[in-house]
Amino acid sequence: MPSLTQTRATLTVRTDLIDRVHELVDSGEAASVSGLVERAIRREILRTWRNRLSSELEHAVQNPEFLRDMEDVETAFRASDSETARMLDED
Repeated sequence: MPSLTQTRATLTVRTDLIDRVHELVDSGEAASVSGLVERAIRREILRTWRNRLSSELEHAVQNPEFLRDMEDVETAFRASDSETARMLDED
């Protein structure tokens, strides 16, 4: 679980962006400058993580060993998947 401890940070940001942040806070569209900045950072981290994962998966599907492993897993769980599908059909 991520730490809930906060750290004060000093950032250098373009004036027009800070002005827009203050407009959002003043209009009530954002609760606070810190909250908006934190959400923006979280979104960027998540976007970067998703892009990295996507790139890694693109490389993985080109790897014959990875594809064989995926086939082995699919084969190993085929019976379980079929049983689960039958149980869902019964409901």
